[in-house]
Amino acid sequence: MKIELVTMDGYDARLLKTDKYNVYTASFMFQLEYTRYNAFLIRILKKYLIYTNYKYKTREKINEALRENYGMNMFISSFDKGDKLFVELGLNLIDPQKLNEEYLESALSLAHDLFFNINKTNGQKLNRRALKMLKEKEINNVGSYLSDPSYKEYVLFEKRVYKDSRYMIEHIDSKSEYEKILNSYSDKEIIDMHSHLINDCFVGCNLMGNYRKKDLDLIYKYFPFKYHTPVKDYKYYVNLDKVPSYIEYSNNKISTSYLTVVYKIEDYKSSEREKYFAINAALNSVGMLLHKVLREENKLVYTAYSNFLGATLGIYEVKAEISKENEQKTIDAIDEVFKRLKDKNVVKDILAKGKREVKLSNYIEDEVYSKVFNRMIDEHYKFCDLKKNITDKYMSLTTKDIVSAVSRIKKVTVFIYRGDKK
Repeated sequence: MKIELVTMDGYDARLLKTDKYNVYTASFMFQLEYTRYNAFLIRILKKYLIYTNYKYKTREKINEALRENYGMNMFISSFDKGDKLFVELGLNLIDPQKLNEEYLESALSLAHDLFFNINKTNGQKLNRRALKMLKEKEINNVGSYLSDPSYKEYVLFEKRVYKDSRYMIEHIDSKSEYEKILNSYSDKEIIDMHSHLINDCFVGCNLMGNYRKKDLDLIYKYFPFKYHTPVKDYKYYVNLDKVPSYIEYSNNKISTSYLTVVYKIEDYKSSEREKYFAINAALNSVGMLLHKVLREENKLVYTAYSNFLGATLGIYEVKAEISKENEQKTIDAIDEVFKRLKDKNVVKDILAKGKREVKLSNYIEDEVYSKVFNRMIDEHYKFCDLKKNITDKYMSLTTKDIVSAVSRIKKVTVFIYRGDKK
């Protein structure tokens, strides 16, 4: 399948034309600065647009209208990449050529209404009931998360370890803090952000399906955005220089302890990320070294896994749930895991298995509709390297590459959220 650049009246769209899946998918992307103000305001706006509409006053009415259009799926999501915040309007429709010619226009007209025509009265007033409902649900969800020990642990971890980083932009300490943030936005600010998003932030359209010329005309008819060139050079920042080597908290209401050991790669460059993705795979699904050493051999943990943070940061978080008496033994065992990754025989077997997994993963990605479309978007906005480049680099890795890379992984801090329940 080949991606085409198709010219519509107002902007170009990228089209992956295929009749393989009997689905039409459309993604409209918007880009803003990733700030605390924008991030929380977008949270409210995207919920409001699916809770109420000038024509469909309740969420139930909106869902009913979607069902009447053969269960059309419309979503509004947001995510950050470095210093940029993205908002995506997504549509999934049945191929109209499998139904009838009127269906596509009916579905796109509904999507236009839901996204463009925000429910407001007298120009600057929003629907109080919908706004109250969505805020209450958001606030209660956050309250539930914060009452969970593992989430509470991560809030403290994030605040102490990543205090000088982009991770603090959406950091929330308490349910009351979140309530205060959401209530700080006026109706006018929400309405103005909606207008700003539509008029000033559109950066691209990606389409997948058996679209015809008349279908593309309908896309532009109902989504006549003004195109703005996206910024694709994303700035990531994390400063671990002032992080203490050991950080501890206690909670006398829980018995399980949560351990996180943070490692940073010396002189890391994103161009060598495949080596470190391979190491993360060795720790987790491919080599399962953390599970083998910490659980099977030493019986120290309930669970253990690692996160490799971003292709640009070069940071590992190794996490484990443990009994408090096993804290130091677990830290030592994690160090032992990284030592084993300097053994050429260990690495050789794991790397060979990893390469087989990559081939299988690529086959699956090439067949699964959502994975094909997501890859198309990721490559367009440079969220990742081209799939071929990633595969070629991974398949060319040697045992020596991995052993050398491991030697540059250095421990930064140990964070323990200790369960002290008697």
